[in-house]
Amino acid sequence: MTRGPRPARSRPSAATKTSTSTSTSTAPSAHEPVAARHRSRAFSLVFRDDDIVVVDKAPGVLTVPTPRRERFTLVDEVSRLLSKGPRITREAFVVHRLDRETSGLIVFACHRDARDRLVEAWADHARVYATIVAGIVDDDDGTIRSRLVTDRRSLTRRSSDRDDVGEDALTFFHVDDRVDDATLLSVRLGTGRRNQIRVHLAEAGHPVLGDDRYGGVRRHRRWDDRRLALHARQLGFAHPRTGAPLSFDTGLPTPFARFVDEAGRRAPSPSPSPSSPASTSTPRAPADDRKLGRRRPR
Repeated sequence: MTRGPRPARSRPSAATKTSTSTSTSTAPSAHEPVAARHRSRAFSLVFRDDDIVVVDKAPGVLTVPTPRRERFTLVDEVSRLLSKGPRITREAFVVHRLDRETSGLIVFACHRDARDRLVEAWADHARVYATIVAGIVDDDDGTIRSRLVTDRRSLTRRSSDRDDVGEDALTFFHVDDRVDDATLLSVRLGTGRRNQIRVHLAEAGHPVLGDDRYGGVRRHRRWDDRRLALHARQLGFAHPRTGAPLSFDTGLPTPFARFVDEAGRRAPSPSPSPSSPASTSTPRAPADDRKLGRRRPR
């Protein structure tokens, strides 16, 4: 098993950054301070220069339109940011996506060349998700691996016992905290499949809180089920023009932090990894490729 490189840290530049996220970055040029005047219910602006825009996506917002051609999507809202108005005259280029219900960090390219370079190097990017799952996860670290298939009618995903179908999906997790009948995890993807984290954790018996698609009847009295407890917290990649390492961390969203605080500590938390940021631990691949007691439907 291989692990993607962790985001490197470097001195911040004068490029636009907001105070709503902790970020360290190096960028080639400064940009006007748009963060103070741009407002969108689709995202918070994290970083912008002449080549890229990094935003913190709100939950419930589509990254791109479906065949229904929705007008309110993240890519359109970022395009309006670049266009400096409601009429889209400058297109934001999609590099990667998040599920509609998932919040967190996404990078867009400001022009085609930046998009092509980011996509070409995307195998080396680093992403860490924060999630709260139902029940107490016993292992401090672990790995879940399966082949994901899609139901043609419902478009939901599940794991298959067959090795000749579906897509290989690899998920690493680390326990950050255990509270009352719930666990806060940091999750890193070895592969980026649609609904991967949600399917793997649900099949392991620990569905993401608020997941009405894969969570079944599991609920928590302290969690508002209108929101999925899954957030793309950390994002690291090389700048498409300079190759300089960029790293961003939003911290825990307020509902996540409030839940952990109110639910109270049920058991001592594992010590953070010394090589990870102090506020979270980066999940690692265990040497023995442990599983999380995952139940795999046929």
